[in-house]
Amino acid sequence: MQEQLIDSQIEAKLGSFQELPVLFIGSGFSRRYLGFPDWSSLLEHFARQCNHDNPLAYARYSRQVEIEGSKENLLPRIATLIENDFNRQWYETANSKNLKQNLVQFVKNGGSPFKWFVADFFKKDKFESQDQLLQDELAIFARLANRSIASVITTNYDGLIEHYLSDYKKFVGQEELIFSTVHGVHEIYKIHGCCSQPESIVINENDYIEFGNKKAYLAAKLLTLFVEQPVVFIGYSLQDDNIRNILSEIVNCIDNEKLAILKNRLVFIEWNHGHSEKNEISSHTINFSNTKVLHMTKITVSDYKAVFAGLAKIRSQYDLKILRKLKNDVYEVVTHNRPVEEYRTINLDGESSSDPKTVAGVTLNNSGQSIFIPTPSELYRDIVLDNGGYNPDNLIDQCFELLLKHNSGSLPGYKYISSYSGTLPAYLRDFKAGHIDHFFSKTLRNQRARQPITWNDFLQLMKSESVRAFARFHLIKPEEIKALELKKVLVEIFNQDPDIFEHLEKPHEKTDLKRAIKVLDWLLYGKEKTA
Repeated sequence: MQEQLIDSQIEAKLGSFQELPVLFIGSGFSRRYLGFPDWSSLLEHFARQCNHDNPLAYARYSRQVEIEGSKENLLPRIATLIENDFNRQWYETANSKNLKQNLVQFVKNGGSPFKWFVADFFKKDKFESQDQLLQDELAIFARLANRSIASVITTNYDGLIEHYLSDYKKFVGQEELIFSTVHGVHEIYKIHGCCSQPESIVINENDYIEFGNKKAYLAAKLLTLFVEQPVVFIGYSLQDDNIRNILSEIVNCIDNEKLAILKNRLVFIEWNHGHSEKNEISSHTINFSNTKVLHMTKITVSDYKAVFAGLAKIRSQYDLKILRKLKNDVYEVVTHNRPVEEYRTINLDGESSSDPKTVAGVTLNNSGQSIFIPTPSELYRDIVLDNGGYNPDNLIDQCFELLLKHNSGSLPGYKYISSYSGTLPAYLRDFKAGHIDHFFSKTLRNQRARQPITWNDFLQLMKSESVRAFARFHLIKPEEIKALELKKVLVEIFNQDPDIFEHLEKPHEKTDLKRAIKVLDWLLYGKEKTA
């Protein structure tokens, strides 16, 4: 009876927030649901791997660091020593017959084999637990996605969170978060990296030095989230140095008056290893060296059902995926003064039959009526995935000319032209290509003449280089480029990363991919009509 009372109090406390909460999730979360180790246990695992499974290997590294006097950075220093030995052994014993091509390419590009294998350790294809209680908890957690969680900050490497919050925009690494525009809605911030990008993982001494050098910038990014929304910590210890350091930076940025406001916004969830009789709600205080004090609520639980049930009571009136797109598109309009995504009206409650990728980007037609305009990225995506839902007549009559002007006349458009019901406007009369070579400059065609490759050659490149293989797409013999085969490759790329254009760092990589999509557009919708 007492346990039920505490659970109801926990649900009431968490469900009382007026704003959507930010979840700050640590390794305890992944340990509970996937059985992954904490940091020291992870390092012990790799210490044994590079020391012939010696059970005392980790103790030797730990003792060495203590002798060095590196107590403040104990685990990062241990990780550095293990990484050095692991990499040396890997280079000495690597067998080309058993090496994955993407691993070879990663190492050739300067990547650490140790980080590759750490990332691989955390990769999973299945995220479902066999335990019924854990299944129930994760089912409730998944239901929080569209209406109850503003965003998630995590230091975890694994993909558990994004598996259950699959539509959330993911930012990997401290640098991507700092230099990207974040909106605080429907986003995941993986500040210590992700197993999907081994080079992003923060684990060794140098990683933490770099992280520390930029932590003030990170704190500035996170400050708005902390001040404006409740923050719920799950899967951390109150003694965790990572959390204390981040909180210290945030506390340094605000005065005591604002600290008092945070008191009612910060909630720390502590797991008590299944002892339900010890469940309770209490207060907790953290003292910082600058004499500032941070007060928060501490909730001790034996499981997370009451926690997630409480969070589920917080409901946004609107679909959060759409709200993020709205914030992003308004930002684009204000900062770049150019048309942005989505071409149809939608319901902010998310109940429309279609699934719009964007919801803003407003201009006026000649009659003064507002219309919505897709971005170039959305058009390219629509050619591949066929999910834009654009009305070809409206698109061509109202905004495609404007889009062409803003993009040097170079966009895919045969899909919409082929379904246009009227007489083509004058601006599209020269929008035609008689041959596939229309999409390749003379320089690129000359390169193909000297170094042609087959379609199968290209597929092999895709296995090792992924999307960067399109840098050699122009070398494929034209007669070997088949529409359906090309579409299959491009669909796989966009399914893996719908926002691929945002994540490609080098301009030529975007250009190469766009060229391939324009070729696909022509092969599917333009070739027969222009032949």
